[in-house]
Amino acid sequence: MTIFTSPEKTRDAALVAAICLLAFVLRYFYTASLDHLLCQFGDAYFFLAGGSKLREFVCSAIQDGNFNLIGALPPASPNGMVALGSLAVSDRLMVDGPIFPSYLALVQSLVGLAPGSLMFDAKAVQISTVNAVLDCFTCLFIYLGTRTAFGRRAATIAALLFAVYPASIINVQSCYTEPFGCFVLAAWSWLVLKAFAKRSTAEAPLDKKPDTEAGTKTRSISGIAHFLLLGTITGILALTRPPFVFLPVGFGMLLLALRLWSGKAKAGLNRQTGASALSVLAGLTIILWPWLNITHQATGHYSLCVNRVPAFNLYLGNQLPRDGWRAYPFPENIPETVSVAAGQILEQAKQSPLAFVSMELRKIPRLWLGIWNEFQYSLFGIPVGAQEVFHQVLLTLASLGLLFLMTSKKRLQSHDAALSLVLSVLAVQSLYLAFEPISRYTMTAMPIVVMLAAYVIDLLYSKSKPASLTLLVTVSVLIIAMNRQREIIAVSALFLPLPYIKIFVAVFCVLLMTVAYFVFQKLAKRCALSSRPLSLVSAGALALVALLTVTTVVGNPEMSEWKATLTKPDQAIRQEITVPPKDAGIPAGNAYLLLDMAQGQCPTHLNLALNDTFFTARPLPWWQIRPNKGFLDALALQERAMSMSRYAYRQWYLVPLPPSSIKYGASNTVTLTPTGAGPLTIYGDYLQPGQTKSCLPSLQLASWTKAFCTYDHQDGRVYETIATAQAHSSYVSHFSPSKLSESNWQDKDLSSEPGKQVGTYRIHFIVFPEDQKASEQLTDKKIADREVLISIPAERTISGADPTAMLLADSPVSLSAQTPSSAAERSQDLQIECQLSSPSGRGWAFIGVQFTGQEASGAEKKWTSSWQPCAIRTSRDWMPFYFSDKVPDEILRLNKLHVSVTLCPFYSDMVQLHQKQAIKGKVAVKELTLTLSGSSYPSASASLNTKIY
Repeated sequence: MTIFTSPEKTRDAALVAAICLLAFVLRYFYTASLDHLLCQFGDAYFFLAGGSKLREFVCSAIQDGNFNLIGALPPASPNGMVALGSLAVSDRLMVDGPIFPSYLALVQSLVGLAPGSLMFDAKAVQISTVNAVLDCFTCLFIYLGTRTAFGRRAATIAALLFAVYPASIINVQSCYTEPFGCFVLAAWSWLVLKAFAKRSTAEAPLDKKPDTEAGTKTRSISGIAHFLLLGTITGILALTRPPFVFLPVGFGMLLLALRLWSGKAKAGLNRQTGASALSVLAGLTIILWPWLNITHQATGHYSLCVNRVPAFNLYLGNQLPRDGWRAYPFPENIPETVSVAAGQILEQAKQSPLAFVSMELRKIPRLWLGIWNEFQYSLFGIPVGAQEVFHQVLLTLASLGLLFLMTSKKRLQSHDAALSLVLSVLAVQSLYLAFEPISRYTMTAMPIVVMLAAYVIDLLYSKSKPASLTLLVTVSVLIIAMNRQREIIAVSALFLPLPYIKIFVAVFCVLLMTVAYFVFQKLAKRCALSSRPLSLVSAGALALVALLTVTTVVGNPEMSEWKATLTKPDQAIRQEITVPPKDAGIPAGNAYLLLDMAQGQCPTHLNLALNDTFFTARPLPWWQIRPNKGFLDALALQERAMSMSRYAYRQWYLVPLPPSSIKYGASNTVTLTPTGAGPLTIYGDYLQPGQTKSCLPSLQLASWTKAFCTYDHQDGRVYETIATAQAHSSYVSHFSPSKLSESNWQDKDLSSEPGKQVGTYRIHFIVFPEDQKASEQLTDKKIADREVLISIPAERTISGADPTAMLLADSPVSLSAQTPSSAAERSQDLQIECQLSSPSGRGWAFIGVQFTGQEASGAEKKWTSSWQPCAIRTSRDWMPFYFSDKVPDEILRLNKLHVSVTLCPFYSDMVQLHQKQAIKGKVAVKELTLTLSGSSYPSASASLNTKIY
């Protein structure tokens, strides 16, 4: 018996094969062009390690002749947080479940990794290829499921949409559970829809010719096998991701409710129904019974759910002071049980109900509107912004498809099954709103999203081709306009008072959606699809989206900010800050300038003036003075994945001020101009004149997920309401440095960005308690106070083909009498400066500084700065390079201390992924100096009792 029983089925098979081949080719070529090794980033490392340890455990047990694998399983850790970071096989099974680690164990076996090996990057390309094949099967099941529910043309569109979906292609190297979850959900959806499509056949007219006895027996066996497979996949689905355990239950309850509502709950019930139910139960038992025994062996009790520390995630995802973000550093005394965490969250909601509701509503777009692209990669030249527009167009079309499906007059079991499936998947995905929602979590819903989007496209196309095109254009224009809210705010500031600009933008967006609503209603009427239920349900959907839009615009403090980018030395900004008198409870101490700023790859000098004092200084990141370890550790992974310098991320910067330069009880004038070494972006707020309270980025709390894992990836810092001094800002552009007169300044528009930016720059004074010693050194005037460790003035060219030349210098460190040597004052600022270029054009460079010495025991100890950029983009022109950090006291105390500087014309991942390019690379360096000097900044242990003006 052949699959191709007709030319039509042959064409279908060829079509779906072509789509799957397209999906594989796109992913394979993207894998071949990868610039970074990402398969073991973040939690993916623990998933891969779980698969490796599981494979090692199974192989070891079999070699020892112990085939009772469950009985040989060691106990798991009773502490969920400990288990989350553990590599023990029992802990990984309890945290990750048995399904995904088993899949990864199979993948590692296919690519040739040894059992227990943790060197996953060595096989990153091969793992990506296996994941690409998995995505091909996902496309196949999406096609089969959509065809069963909505027909052949819709199935073709759905499979094509998933084949070209950017997040699926970009994350082909990723070993998170989401791509595998897509595959399992697509397979389960097809089996469910097929099962109830068969049930619908039973409701067909009775004049159909009866089957023969042999045909009936064959069909019965086939049906039992189908439901046995459905039960098995249901068990696999329930153990793939924690929320999926609710999916089969939710589907069954919704289907029963729909059948009761339609009055056909008993239709089709017969002996075959009981056999099908027993087959499903048998399939479930195949998967769940071993799992229950595993949990009993590892923990001492039976458990069906996969436990990924829900109390921890629930608590952090609903903290009002952190705006629902998992911000570092984590709070102390996090509850260990869900009940305690929920009780504390409820207390917060009672104290600030409106703010809490606003936070929860804003979590909805955080979950759905962004595409899973944490490293902001382009896809074959398509930037991340365009990818997000495509994602949001798919979501909008899927929402319209859901409206048509909900209001359809068809009431067959196949229709009820499709609607129940869609609603249950959306409901289960919404469970993530109880935690910290990020864009990655929506990936598992994409099979359903593309099904619904394809359904509405096919539905309108079958009625009217112009109508389907009009719908696509309308949705695309609406989405593009909705993604320009910040630009609309800037334009509205041209003609509206500041208190009303956010309200205007919210109203404007609602009006756009209302216009789109009427266009949709007209298209539905033209296609003979209009109905009163459709109008009512779509009006309700419009009201919900309007509420979310208003809450997102008005309730988001980041919507009140703007930026000014300075690219030339003839652009300047000025801020006048009125500081209260000293007798107003102001702590005396060391003063610094605090700037919310973004720079290039390296911090550059700024030309500054404070009142009548002019000086040049290089700003230092706040996080370098007050390290936020958890956030900086996550940022280090982000740097490597994006080949970016940590300095390039937007953050607070400090500049030391001359002693006694602030005038208390008077107005202070700060002027800032760039030196021309690169673009400089200063951020500001839409504030009323005289307003002294504003929402500013926190100095302490920062979230990696906020910065990179949602649709609004602007800033990783959590915003806090901070009282500051009264300030007035002004701006000047295109002036002669010798003619910076009062008449050149204007305060009507504080930026050259489109629209109007008014209010104040985020330029403040910050004062530390006076018990913190600070150097009077402001610039490089006191070069004698610096200890020059390495100096290479002459030009050198380093080739990737000559590793021996990459070690520029290795020098002993002998601190002179000029450098403080007591234990209390020994912390030193390390600074390295040089000029870099790439003789062959655009290229890459990496400069590494390493201190090596011996401890008292004789053991060798090494230290490298976490602030040295992992990759620097170079060109033919000479560009300045600089980074600095504090060398820890314990390093300076080492015996036989020496420091080495290396220079490579490539970054680390390039050696494995593009070896020929790395060998051909060249980089030139000159004027290199490495120095140690006394710090002009507060120490990390300085008191937090600071005052901001």
